[in-house]
Amino acid sequence: MKKNLMCLTAVFTLSVAVPSFASEPPPESSTASICPMTKVTENTLKMKPKPNSSFPVGGIKAPKVSCHDNKEKFKAGYHFKLFVSPDRKQRIDYLHKPEEIQAACQNACIEQSKNCKETFAKGDKAKVAMCNAQLHDCMAAHNESHSAVFKKISDTHCTKYGEP
Repeated sequence: MKKNLMCLTAVFTLSVAVPSFASEPPPESSTASICPMTKVTENTLKMKPKPNSSFPVGGIKAPKVSCHDNKEKFKAGYHFKLFVSPDRKQRIDYLHKPEEIQAACQNACIEQSKNCKETFAKGDKAKVAMCNAQLHDCMAAHNESHSAVFKKISDTHCTKYGEP
């Protein structure tokens, strides 16, 4: 697992655009993902095939990252979970560390991109390019330059089982 995380980190450092995003995690009462919201960059907006196209691309949102729903995993230190379909071959359990939360959010970006390509793009080159541009924006919003945001999330979320 450590080897996979190191490989993912190498991929993430290639992001160059840094869009703005919400610097605060969602309110504790929210059932939304704890990951900061991605703001789509101007370059991505220019790719819209029709004026009424919207983002997220194809209406496909990134999967939720939130407090773990398995008490045993939580006790073992895995306080965060990426909520993806069980058929996905994706890491879902994350330790209570800022860099782990960041990895969970980055993996949510990757899953969103996979879903976008499979259900929206379906091989259409222009739509695949839109999915890829959205992935780029999402990864940039969750790169190392935003470590203070992930530290704040770590300090304020999922500190006790069953609480946000």
